[in-house]
Amino acid sequence: MGRALKLPAGATPGGTRHAAPAAVAAAAIAIAVFQGALAYGFSQDDFLGLGRALGLAPRLTGWWRPLSHQWFYDALVATAGLHARSFHAVSLAIHALAAALLGALLARRFAAPAALAGAAFFAAHAALYTAVYWIAANGDLLATLLALAATACFFGVPPRLRWLALPCFALSLLAKESTLSLPFAIAALAAWGPPPRRPVRALGRDPVWLGLVALSVAGLAAFALRDPFAARAAADANLAYALAPAALGRNLLTYGGWTANTWLPTVAGFGDAVDPRVFGWARWLAVTILAGAFVPALRARGWIACWAGFALMLLPVLPLANHTYHYYLAPALPFAAAALAAALDAAFNAARSRPAFDATRARPAIGWVVAAAIAGCFAVNGVVLVHKIESMPLTPQVPALRSDPTVDRARIASNAVAALAAAGLPAHASITFWSPASVVIERERVGPAFDPALETYWERNVRAALLDGFAVRVMVPAIDSTRFVHVFSATPDSARWAVYRPDGTLDVMTAREIAAKLAAAR
Repeated sequence: MGRALKLPAGATPGGTRHAAPAAVAAAAIAIAVFQGALAYGFSQDDFLGLGRALGLAPRLTGWWRPLSHQWFYDALVATAGLHARSFHAVSLAIHALAAALLGALLARRFAAPAALAGAAFFAAHAALYTAVYWIAANGDLLATLLALAATACFFGVPPRLRWLALPCFALSLLAKESTLSLPFAIAALAAWGPPPRRPVRALGRDPVWLGLVALSVAGLAAFALRDPFAARAAADANLAYALAPAALGRNLLTYGGWTANTWLPTVAGFGDAVDPRVFGWARWLAVTILAGAFVPALRARGWIACWAGFALMLLPVLPLANHTYHYYLAPALPFAAAALAAALDAAFNAARSRPAFDATRARPAIGWVVAAAIAGCFAVNGVVLVHKIESMPLTPQVPALRSDPTVDRARIASNAVAALAAAGLPAHASITFWSPASVVIERERVGPAFDPALETYWERNVRAALLDGFAVRVMVPAIDSTRFVHVFSATPDSARWAVYRPDGTLDVMTAREIAAKLAAAR
């Protein structure tokens, strides 16, 4: 495997003895920041995963995300039923485990206080908000956790455990293909990362690393052959996963900006799209990375390799022309956290080497106090920022709606499902959704420009939250069919109408009852 290089002068990695405090603290911070997810129900694509597990939708075949989109739902439906809190708890636990594993990994290469602060950065980062709050995004959390596990095994002790890196990486790809470039990020860490290191030529003779590369190539082939990821995606800009070389620069600036700008006073919005507002943050981050490359203490601690790994882990998503999402940062953020730990490790070591600290028995305590203060800042900022994101109202016209679509549509779906479940529907019920309240709100909002023939945003939003009615078929067994209409029309008394409002609350009526109310209102 080649000669391992010595640690840089003054470096004091925590090792296994000090890994536990960093791991436990990172997990606790992750739970504290994102525990609000436990209060919400299922949202949007969650119902499709539930439907696959219940046999109401076709099961996934092949090797495209079966772990996150099929097996995850199979296991939880079998053990927890249709209780959203259990699903959210598992997603939150996955993120907490990833934060704990990262803390333990960093403590093996850096001083434990620096490892704690770096892991806290990852644990509390608001870019992971949707991945934790939206059950359907569990793939990003699983892929990240399993990629970290593969990295831990590759660099693990005893050496026989290194082979476990292969199944961990394979499962990561089965959760989400965004970790395809992990073998090359691992190579950067092995050759230029925090010591001990390995010569580059040794990787070419390492069967474990070669196995990781083979899995990456196989995953890329499966990814490329699956529609709509075929070659035509590069030419058709209208496809959901269209590829475009022009997207590379904009996406990199956006992801870099989101990584650096995670602070409550400076985050101006949380939309998932190319975000020119954070390009300045990305440029300052690039300047910081470049400047750090000229600092010997940072180079010795793997500064360049950490940021190379960050860029490599973003590479699979950078060409996507229509998908620039915060949670796509999940696999790359641990590398940014490692760079932060490297910087703090160098700073702590520089402080310890000052004459004023010579022979001071309190030196380790000072490092822990500083690291705890930094981690506490990350945690408090994360708690407040995440709460702001999830509670921001959408519009004064409907105060109950939230600006974040994941939370907004989870609340809408919960309201609608609860009302329909309590309505005492007959078996094999057919439900027609209609929203005169949405039309009234839109008329008042638009004024003379209002077109009564057009479906309003409020109707589209509820329809999206309920997946065109599939959500209520999953959650209310008595319902066999659904439809959404913009205009009321007479139907047999056996049919039921869900007269809904923009927040998903609704009344269940027959067409005869609705007609009587309309006549009385004239």
